[in-house]
Amino acid sequence: GGFGGLPRRETIGTAGAAGAGLVGVLWAVTRNPGYDPKDTSRDAGAVAVDAEIMGTAEAKASLKSLQATKAKLAGLYDGFKADNNVALSEGLQSFSIVALRNDLNLLTTALDEDTQIKTDRISRVIIQDLVELDQAVKVKKDMGRTPKKVAATTKWFEQTTTDFDRFLAYFK
Repeated sequence: GGFGGLPRRETIGTAGAAGAGLVGVLWAVTRNPGYDPKDTSRDAGAVAVDAEIMGTAEAKASLKSLQATKAKLAGLYDGFKADNNVALSEGLQSFSIVALRNDLNLLTTALDEDTQIKTDRISRVIIQDLVELDQAVKVKKDMGRTPKKVAATTKWFEQTTTDFDRFLAYFK
């Protein structure tokens, strides 16, 4: 007999499969993620932007659209700072995530592949920030924002603005 009523061959086979699975998990956990977050050689201002791509009408329109989105976001934040209970959902829902993602992706093509690893991450974070902000601003009908909701909304406004600034810094 083997272990737990299993024949010896099945016991050894199962243990071998579990061992191989463990090796796979350890490899995945310890491997390099593809970029070094502390590396500053790919930060804004340290990389060249392809002037030919940035000279196209599409790239100019995408950059202008992102700047307008950031300005609209700043306007919503200013309104929120003036009145914590201002309605924000409609303003945030006017942002098109698809159009935003297309603008971010188009502008990223003006950067080299190594820099795109960093900017792609920032792009995903910006979209996630907007989703989180949309959740943070929601309030029940006829109720004001609690201090906890105000803090969450402030956090997400500031984080989204910071991430927009980080991305747009590549295209100054």
